[in-house]
Amino acid sequence: MALESLFERRAVRDPAWTAWASGHDFPAGGNTNAGEVVSTQSALTLLVVYSAVSFIADTIGQLPVDQFRKIGGQRREVQPRAAWLDQPNPDMDSQDFITQFIASLLINGNSYTAVLRNRFGEVAELYPLHPDDVRPIRERPGEPVRYYLNGQAYSGEILHRKAFSLPGQIVGANPIGYARESIGAGLAQQKFGARFYANGTVPGIVIETPQGPETIDAEKLKEGVERFHRGTASAHRALVLTGGASAKTLAISPADAQFLEGRNFTAAEIATGLYRIPPDVLGYALSGSKDITYQNLEHRWTELRRRCFGTWITKYERAMFSLLPRPQYVRLNDDAYLRADVRTRYESYKVGLEAGFLTVDEVRSLEDLSPLPDTPDPTV
Repeated sequence: MALESLFERRAVRDPAWTAWASGHDFPAGGNTNAGEVVSTQSALTLLVVYSAVSFIADTIGQLPVDQFRKIGGQRREVQPRAAWLDQPNPDMDSQDFITQFIASLLINGNSYTAVLRNRFGEVAELYPLHPDDVRPIRERPGEPVRYYLNGQAYSGEILHRKAFSLPGQIVGANPIGYARESIGAGLAQQKFGARFYANGTVPGIVIETPQGPETIDAEKLKEGVERFHRGTASAHRALVLTGGASAKTLAISPADAQFLEGRNFTAAEIATGLYRIPPDVLGYALSGSKDITYQNLEHRWTELRRRCFGTWITKYERAMFSLLPRPQYVRLNDDAYLRADVRTRYESYKVGLEAGFLTVDEVRSLEDLSPLPDTPDPTV
């Protein structure tokens, strides 16, 4: 069966297929059961979303960018390297560009980059575009994708990279849209907590008297207590009550205080479920969770690389690979984050030296040390 026939049959059988294949995705905005409208901008006001996105994007943005050429199984660093890798355009360096590239994938599920080339067809400049300003359109299923920038057809080159996507979709799945209920719950809890403390509806102290309101001036009694005991200068002063009056403090009821635990749970759910970050990395921990020890802390970055960072690092590397002449490629050097402690590294070097697959100068290079003098080049 021809591919075009498959597209046509699906379009006839399922009206939603045409919209899906044309680039439509689960909308990022809209009301939730918690009563909050979730959009890209409102989601970022939830601290855990902002923390997760900035943590991943900023961490990857700090990694050095290396350019290599692989010939005959041997990797060689390209010199001179492509200037646009270090300075994608006059307004930003590589750290800013990588951070925005990754942040777009994390928030919108898509990253769009305008590619400008010189008269030789080589990449000259790269400009990251706001995902909300770009709309990929496929007029009919199976036809080439066209890009619209701010509603106008764009005739230039756009490098489009998707995060997670489903078969047939030309856009990446919007993570904010699919997680809107959890984010909406978090926004509602955040708003409730702010209003709770701002309103201060639970009094700190209650004074009880055996006399009725006809014999006690409650307003004067309250003013007297507040006058002598309000403020830091009057804190912890002795409180004297006469006429059989007594005072007791009020705590937040378990029902009212439950939102604190609820906020913590929602934050942990978003951190782990949406961005694959252990919640304790962002400062959240559920009751009953195990404490971090030195033994598992030693492998924390390795685990983060495998579970979280690896996907986004690979997205960037393959996007830049598509812009380079073969057989050149780009690698984000995350060795600094994965680096073991000194003793572990030296023990590994010892194994490599004794087995013969490492030389002294190769070990020194791994430690950013210059070669030993009068040492013959092992590649000659």
